[in-house]
Amino acid sequence: MEGGLLSHFADSDLFKYRGTNNADTTSNNPETIVFESLDDTSYAALCVGRRKTSNEIYSCTSNIKTTTSFDIKTEHNAGTSSGLTGNHIMAIPYGDYELNSTTHIECGTEGSGNSWDPTLTTAFLDTNYAILCTPFEDADTPTCISYNDGSQKITSQFRIRTFDDTEASETVTGVDWCAISYGSWNLSNAGGEDIVVQAGVAPIASWDNVETVTLYTPMPSSDFVVMLTHEDNDLTDPATCNIVTPSLTTQFQFECVDDDGGTGGSSEFVYWMAISQDGAANLTKTEEVEEFAWNGTFWEGNITMPNFASGTKDLYVEVTESGNNINSTETNAIDYGEAPEDTCTYISGDWNVDCSDNCVISSPVSMPNNDLNIVGTGTFSTSADIDVKKFHQSGSCVVHQDGGYIK
Repeated sequence: MEGGLLSHFADSDLFKYRGTNNADTTSNNPETIVFESLDDTSYAALCVGRRKTSNEIYSCTSNIKTTTSFDIKTEHNAGTSSGLTGNHIMAIPYGDYELNSTTHIECGTEGSGNSWDPTLTTAFLDTNYAILCTPFEDADTPTCISYNDGSQKITSQFRIRTFDDTEASETVTGVDWCAISYGSWNLSNAGGEDIVVQAGVAPIASWDNVETVTLYTPMPSSDFVVMLTHEDNDLTDPATCNIVTPSLTTQFQFECVDDDGGTGGSSEFVYWMAISQDGAANLTKTEEVEEFAWNGTFWEGNITMPNFASGTKDLYVEVTESGNNINSTETNAIDYGEAPEDTCTYISGDWNVDCSDNCVISSPVSMPNNDLNIVGTGTFSTSADIDVKKFHQSGSCVVHQDGGYIK
C-alpha cells in the first residue's frame, strides 16, 4: 500500500476486503462473509447495518474469524433477527499504517469487558481522527460507541464502550476498532487497484432523522462502503447509526437510532470512514517511466492516467538527469470533460429520472402539474413526499418509499 507500513509486517493489502452482504440475514443469521484469503486472522472485522424504511438495525456484530471469512449478525431491538441486506463490511489487518507524512490509520482489538482505553502505537498530531468499533457477537444485542465527555479522546488514546439494547453496559468477549485521521487519500494496493479512502465526523441533529454527509471528493462510483460509530458524551442514550442507501458519488446518508427513546442531538456525533470498492480515481499515484524516445524535437514517454469523474487536473512531472532533479507542473493538462447530468434534482417541467443515478430524495418536491418519469435500472429512494400529476415507471428500477410517498 502506498504511504508505508508503520508496525504491521504481514503481506495483506490494507483495504483488501470491503463490501456489502447480499444474503437474507433472517434465514441465515449469523451470515458468513467469504472473501479472498488474508495472511492471518489478525484483522479488525467491522460492520454497519443498513436501514430500510422503518427497520433499523440496532446491533451488528462479528464472530468466528478465519483467513477467508468471518460471521456477522444483525439484530433489531430485543434480539429480533434482522432481515435486511446490504450491510456494510470491512476487514482491515491489525496494525499502524501511514497514509501520508502527517496522517495514519491504526486498527486493533480488545478482550472481554465493556469499557476500554486503547493506547495508540503512534499518536495523532491532534484529535481530528475518527473512531470505529464493532463488538463480538453476544446474546444481548450489543452496540459499540466512542465515549468522550471532553477528556477521554486525546492524541494517543480514546475510550470505547459497549451497551445492550436497554442502554445498560454490556460485557462482551471482545471488540475490534480502528482510528483514522480525518481526510481523503488516493491509494494503490499491491495489485495495482486504486482505492479512495475518506474519513470524518458529522453532527447528529436528532434521532430517527436521515442525515447527509458530503464527501471531500467524489468517489469513482456510488459503489463504496461506509463504517459508522456514534460518539456520546453521556451514558443515557447510546445509539447505533445505520447506512441509508443508495449513495451518490458525492455523498451518503445515515440515520442514528436510540433503542430506548433518548433524544440525542447536541454535542453528539457520528464518526465515518468511506472506502471505494472499485474505480481508478488515484491522480496522485507516481508512475515511473524508464524508457523515453527522442522524436527529433523532445523526449516522449507514455503513461496511463487513472479515470476521474469530470473536470481538469494538473500534471506534475519530475525528471532526473545526470543526478539533477528537474520538475514542472502543467496546469489543467488533463481534461476529463463535463460531469454527467444528474437527474436526481427536480428543476422544472416533467421530472425525467435515470434510475442508474440511484437517487436519494430527502426534501419534499411539489410538482402537481407535471409528471415523474423513472426509467432504467437501479434504485430510487425517497424519505420525503413527492407530489406529482402522474407517476410513470419503466425498466427494472426499484423504488423505495422510505417514509416519503409519491402521490
